[in-house]
Order: sequence, then structure tokens, then C-alpha cells
Amino acid sequence: MSIIPFFQISPMSKFAIPLVLAVLVWILYNAVGIREQGVGPYFKGIAVPPGVPVGALILVTPIELLSTLVIRPFTLAVRLFANLFAGHMLLVVFSLGTVYLLQVGNFSIIFAPFSFLMALAMTFFEVLVIVLQAYVFTVPTATYPSGPSSRTTEVPRARRGPERTTARCPSAPRTTPPATRDPG
Repeated sequence: MSIIPFFQISPMSKFAIPLVLAVLVWILYNAVGIREQGVGPYFKGIAVPPGVPVGALILVTPIELLSTLVIRPFTLAVRLFANLFAGHMLLVVFSLGTVYLLQVGNFSIIFAPFSFLMALAMTFFEVLVIVLQAYVFTVPTATYPSGPSSRTTEVPRARRGPERTTARCPSAPRTTPPATRDPG
């Protein structure tokens, strides 16, 4: 679990591990997009989103390129790192606070149980944060690769309704299926 005070610290609270995981997700995202669409259409789909007016492309293209190729993996890594690092720093503060208050030797010893109880409460809170961060990292990881494979370079036209595949002869008598026939 990596949340036992004084003994362990989570590997995710060191920035290199979440960064490596985010880079792997980024490579997967781009590989799926290139495999599904090809190199040219994939990067054209990123740089020129469908349905954007030509005049707005001057503003939208750099934002889309920066968002897809740089900001997405960076935010994925920072989100995981910052949340777990902050939780571990709270555990360290309350745990060291307990030790300090016990060693001072004056009336501060009265506050040591409160610091210990907060460290214990933060430990259980950190378990919740670990579960939530696993979920929050997994959902974008699972949804990012579906983005480039579903991106198109054309605006899809509206469907006009069901198309008929068989034609009925106009002179043939109309029959109803047996389940809907009137018994009388």
C-alpha cells in the first residue's frame, strides 16, 4: 500500500514514475491513431479539427496540437503525482508532529494524541485517495486511445432514415404477418 508512516513512500509520489506511465499512455494514444488513420490523416485530424471555420484555424490549430501532444500526458502525470505526494506529506507532518510533541517534554505532550489520531485518520484518507487516483488515471488511459480512432476528417452527414434493401411489387397484395392478423 505504501502508506505506512516512517517506513514507505509511494512510488507514485516521485514524479518519474507517473511521468513514465503518462508517456506510455501518450505513445499508445498516438500509435492507435496512426494505425487507424495513417500518419498524414492522423496529424491532420489533430491539427485541423472537423467543422472549424477556416478563419478560426489560426487560433485552434496551435491549441489543439499543444493540447493533444504536450498538455495531455503532462496533466495525466501531474494529477497522479501531486495528489499522492500531497497526501504523503500530510502523513509525514502529522507523524513527525507526534514524535516531536512526545519528545519536547513540556505541556506539548497533551497534543501528541491529537497529532497521532490525525496521522491515523490521514492514513485511511490516503487509502481512499489511492483508490480514487487509480480510477482517475485508468479512465483517461482507457478513453484516450479511443479518441484518435473515432476522429474523422469530414463532418458526417445526417441520416435520412432507414434505407430499404428490398423492393415490393406495387401490384402484389399486401400481407400482414401472422402475429398481427385479426382473428375475426
